[in-house]
Amino acid sequence: MTIKDILELTCVYCGKEDLAKRLKQDKIPFENDEVQKLVGCYDLVTRELSEEVLPVYATEILTSPDGVYYFSQFSSVPKQIVKVTRDGKAVKFSVSFDRVTTDSDRVEITYDRLIKKANDFSDVCEYTDTDVSERMLALGVASEYMLISGLFDQAESYRRRYERAVESVLLKRNKVLKARRWA
Repeated sequence: MTIKDILELTCVYCGKEDLAKRLKQDKIPFENDEVQKLVGCYDLVTRELSEEVLPVYATEILTSPDGVYYFSQFSSVPKQIVKVTRDGKAVKFSVSFDRVTTDSDRVEITYDRLIKKANDFSDVCEYTDTDVSERMLALGVASEYMLISGLFDQAESYRRRYERAVESVLLKRNKVLKARRWA
């Protein structure tokens, strides 16, 4: 699922069929002001989802002669180190602001990582191949878009639908969504 797929569906939800059609036909640039509003909403929804509800994990095999693994070596920015192993066995480690330190010269590190911002229509959503659907993300983006457009009732309606979709995913994972309020 690409950013473009999510934005097309969002446009349909927001009653912007003309914009959805232009997106589908590749007749609108990524830099367009209206598109950038939608992209900003997409970035907000995915960042909020990854930080508060459904983290995105990465696992990497790294080597270091002294057992010090700097975050700059990682392919993504880590938020939290989940586990460190070698040959399937847990390795003791410590974390400081810019590194993970172990007694091993080769490790497999699993970490919760930051979501990357969208840079192009062809960017693949970081929730692709998970139980997070295009529809769920489009509902969240539509809610945020309606909110910044001053359409508060519609924003709230889409937010409720989005939260139900999130709860459905959490139920599959045996988790619970924390109660939230509109400010």
